[in-house]
Amino acid sequence: MRRRRPRLAFASALAGLIVVASPVLPSAALPGAQTVVERPRLGTDVADLTDALASYIDRFNEKTSAVVAEERYVQLRHTWRGNATEPDSEPELAWREDVSGTKAAHVTARIQLLSDVLFVQVKDGDWMDYRDVAEVNGKPVRDRSQRVLDLFLSGAPDARAQARRIADESARHNLAGLHRTLNLPNTVLFLLRRAEQGRYAFKRAKDESIDGRETRVLVYREKTRPTIVRTTGGDDIPISGRVWIDAQDRRVLRTELRFDRGSRKSLIRVDYGPLEGHDVLVPTRMWEWYEDRIRDGEQVQNTSYYFQGLATYSGHKRFTVTTLEMVK
Repeated sequence: MRRRRPRLAFASALAGLIVVASPVLPSAALPGAQTVVERPRLGTDVADLTDALASYIDRFNEKTSAVVAEERYVQLRHTWRGNATEPDSEPELAWREDVSGTKAAHVTARIQLLSDVLFVQVKDGDWMDYRDVAEVNGKPVRDRSQRVLDLFLSGAPDARAQARRIADESARHNLAGLHRTLNLPNTVLFLLRRAEQGRYAFKRAKDESIDGRETRVLVYREKTRPTIVRTTGGDDIPISGRVWIDAQDRRVLRTELRFDRGSRKSLIRVDYGPLEGHDVLVPTRMWEWYEDRIRDGEQVQNTSYYFQGLATYSGHKRFTVTTLEMVK
């Protein structure tokens, strides 16, 4: 039986506020909602593609800033079994209602997170994903409401500091052994918004088909230093990847993020699907993998292993915030 969806922690955490999560309504009943708008067919010039992407991200931000989804997220570490190809080739990435079963012999660590993922606004009007973890391996997270209260009501001095705190909290329950804060579904859209496109060199790749839809494939590579991702020692790790844009309606069907650390490769791929009443697509699945080396004290061994993760998103709901005045 499917476990009941976790209750949004905001509802009990934010003093003086009520946050209500309700099912997404059909477009006729949803204020500001739209059906898909057929736009002129997307050209092939790189400038046209980057402009179409920036315009879509603006719409995406507007339409999804009040949407929360349930995330079922499996993370595991396993010994080297050749290059990762597709998430369906690894049975251990499947969600288990009973987490007490034994792991496959090649899996050295495994964790399941049941969470709410939502867009939040930070200072200066910026936005980012926030993962509100409700359960870890089927066990409720302690002090969850208090953490939300501390995170959003204890003012940070600026947008950068607030964003860092939100990212760190979103990553707090990740599988130990690999620190990362970019494993959130809409990271690429945040990184490629119009104000940040100057950081990257863009080029067009060969068109591809996704579920019968023709897409323009836009390749990006970070050129600005210092880079967004850096090692704990401060060394630059340039990011790169691809974005698949529907040639007809200009919506993003897939994103890819890579940050290669020498011979060690990494990838985060997100697939998007329709949400009734919206003319933008929402995340449906996120797959990630990271090649790493086994460490023995300070010595790095030659044996490779993988961190992999697979998250699925469902039950999208809108949430609204209402302020209450307490009469004394």
